[in-house]
Amino acid sequence: MHKIKSNKITILGGAGWLGTRCAEFLSTNYDVAITTTTEEKHELYNHQNKPNALIRFSDTQLTTHWNKEILTETDAVVISIPFSSRKSRAELHTRVQNVIHFLSDFTGQIILFSSTSVYPDHEGEIKEDTLPNSALNSNMLMVEQLIQRKLPQTTVLRLGGLMGDDRYMSKYPLKNIHETVNHIHYSDITQLVEKLIDAPKPGEIFNVVAPEHPSKLEIVTYEKKNERIEDAEKQTVKVISPTKIIAAFQYTFKHPNPIYFKESIE
Repeated sequence: MHKIKSNKITILGGAGWLGTRCAEFLSTNYDVAITTTTEEKHELYNHQNKPNALIRFSDTQLTTHWNKEILTETDAVVISIPFSSRKSRAELHTRVQNVIHFLSDFTGQIILFSSTSVYPDHEGEIKEDTLPNSALNSNMLMVEQLIQRKLPQTTVLRLGGLMGDDRYMSKYPLKNIHETVNHIHYSDITQLVEKLIDAPKPGEIFNVVAPEHPSKLEIVTYEKKNERIEDAEKQTVKVISPTKIIAAFQYTFKHPNPIYFKESIE
């Protein structure tokens, strides 16, 4: 059951690939405002009469004075800005401190898009509490912990590899073709975000990954030949489990199997 459209949601990074899709989905039932980092998109959204703000969260210098007008009357904030594990620890720390300072006076709900790249390669199923913090990617864990420590109303979503629309496996050059995947279709993310907005889970961490884990070869074969195969050389590097978020919301994935993700755009 959807809420009556009355609440305002602000998406930091709402002009990015996932942010735009979240904004489009949520705008059916909420007033959505977004941030962008480019003048071109800022002008475009102004022309389209879409609430937006030009805000850059620097990873090289701290910003002490922010125009926080976009947060006015906002009930929930979605943080959809990149915290790449490939950035240096210092860069990540500066960027996250800027985000924290920007949201320092905000008391509403916060949803942080993190990544399953926080997990190392590991034999067997990985739930949110399977591995000790010492085994996780220290940079990604730092981002999550700093935000939840300073903004305890934050829910962390550890997202698998983002797929759907113009993102499908056979489009890209591949390595380790027999490895299994931990992918997620963007539409399942958007629906789970809405469920969280309706029923907040402050302080929680959830894996958001499709429950089935085919190999890259199985996916590419189906996408190119419309043929299902069993990969006899399938290698399970890690299997990330979404059982916690399934149980929390009694959620049924719209796209449970990455083999069929490309079909959703055809």
